[in-house]
Formats: sequence, C-alpha cells, structure tokens
Amino acid sequence: MPELPEVETIRRDLEANLLHKEIASVTVRLPKITKNGTKDFTNFLIGQEFTAVKRRGKLLILDINNKLHLTCHLRMTGQLIYQDKTKITAGGHSDPGFGPELFNGKSHIEIKFADGSTLFFNDLRQFGYM
Repeated sequence: MPELPEVETIRRDLEANLLHKEIASVTVRLPKITKNGTKDFTNFLIGQEFTAVKRRGKLLILDINNKLHLTCHLRMTGQLIYQDKTKITAGGHSDPGFGPELFNGKSHIEIKFADGSTLFFNDLRQFGYM
C-alpha cells in the first residue's frame, strides 16, 4: 500500500508531467474503477487540461480547467504511470527498465494527451478508483 510519503512523491511527479496538457482520449477497461460511469467519466475529461495536482491525505486531487476535479485513490495496489517519448515515471519513481508488459491487464484506465504522452492507472487488486 502506498504510504503518505509515496503518495506525495507521486503527486510531485504528476505535477511535473501533467499540467496544461490537453486530454485527447480516455479508455476505461474496468468500469468499476470509475465512480460516475464510463461514458460520463470519459466525456468529462476529453478536451480538458489538468491545472493543479493536490493531495489530501492519500487522496490525489487533479484540478481540471473546467473548475472541477478528478480524484484518485490508489488503495492497496494502485499505481499511476506516466509515459512520454523520453521517459516512464511510475509509482513515484522513474525506471527505464519498465516495458510494454507493464501496461497490459492491470491497466484499467488510460488517459492519452494531445502531445502523445499517456497516464495509466494500474491496480492489480482493483480496490483503487478515479
């Protein structure tokens, strides 16, 4: 389970990588991970930008330019992985050893940005949510 220092590290990594990037597409592979239904979740995000990344306890709060928020809790096994053309940042740390196998059956939400980068929400035990 990510502890508070790890969640803060993840928040800082997200803040460094996600701000002011237009969301081009959203894929939800496991609907129970979203709380408002897949269609509403994807429609809510497409075309928006994250303007700030905050944290309240272990809850990540991503402000969106439409004055709303996307909240994310990693629970026991959740992981956020950011990938662009030059690097992969996962779980609050970068590791060039990550490969495509990381983004398979455990990747329940995939947020693609207009610049070609991607944010993956992985959760082996499926307790986390967005």
